[in-house]
Amino acid sequence: MKTYIAACVIALGMGSVWAQTPTPSLSTNTSPEVSTKDMVAVCSEQYEPLARNFCYGFGEGVYQLHLAQMGNTPDTTICFKAGAQTRDQVLNLFVAWASARPELGNRPAAGTILMFLREQYPCSPKG
Repeated sequence: MKTYIAACVIALGMGSVWAQTPTPSLSTNTSPEVSTKDMVAVCSEQYEPLARNFCYGFGEGVYQLHLAQMGNTPDTTICFKAGAQTRDQVLNLFVAWASARPELGNRPAAGTILMFLREQYPCSPKG
């Protein structure tokens, strides 16, 4: 089982970097996307450190890219409270949330992760 999980994690991680063919333009993306159902399958393995670490890194990468794309504009869509939850708790919430929404299974995981974060960690309206 551990070998299978490791192979899945490696395949998911490598798919977006090494499996892509060179493209003539940055606007053309030919790399395979990690689907939400793939992320749920890997991230459901609570006792597999390699799988969990992959999920932590993927989620953190999605969030950091989201912030980088915003530039100097403050994020008003996702607000975490300091010390509110552990990484395991957030990951378990994501797995439960995404599992309850099978219609998102074939969507790219990055978009689904952002959807989850916006829903679970909304910013308070200024008042």
